Amino acid sequence: MQTELLPDGTGQGLALSPPFTTSPRTATVSELVEQSELLERAVRTITPHVAYANRRASLVQLDDFQRTAATRDPLEILNELSGQGWSWRDVAALVGVTVPAITKWRRGGRIAPENRSRLARLSALMSCLTERMISDPVSWLEMPVKEGVTVSKVDLLKRDRFELVLRLATYAGEEFDAEEILDDYDPAWRNRLQDEVFEVATGTDGMPSIQLRS
Repeated sequence: MQTELLPDGTGQGLALSPPFTTSPRTATVSELVEQSELLERAVRTITPHVAYANRRASLVQLDDFQRTAATRDPLEILNELSGQGWSWRDVAALVGVTVPAITKWRRGGRIAPENRSRLARLSALMSCLTERMISDPVSWLEMPVKEGVTVSKVDLLKRDRFELVLRLATYAGEEFDAEEILDDYDPAWRNRLQDEVFEVATGTDGMPSIQLRS
């Protein structure tokens, strides 16, 4: 008997045999070990497919919010982003223009279609983060992906890696291996992007603090 699982992204279905064929109450120790190994292999097999499905769904949601945002007045979006805590410097960098261009738009200047689309995408991202219960999204985006690494989530956005930020948001507050995100962002990050001067440590009061690396 086989159980159909998620699509593998190639149009083909993925099928796995059920890992447990014997009741744990009647199985021998050897059988339990064998069946647990089968289960572990099944989890390892399906994990990439689950991640692929989550990434696709997140991007579909982002696109949906972007289509809605694209119908709004760009000035309204700019004011909203400012109220959420965005600096004009970061907005300009993410949209791909200069700060003077942002100033011109705020005064009623014309926005090129491609820039309006990028502005709508940034607004859409904020909607996605709100859906994922991220409190103070801008502050969260400015935090490093991993402590001791000089890459923030804003840096991911500047590379147009919205899907990586949404993946981090999905697992925010849970145990999650951020190194997977960094490997996807830059395979050489361990050699180039780790902070060799400072580290985060737990102080005598039990609170995290930044200190010089020993």
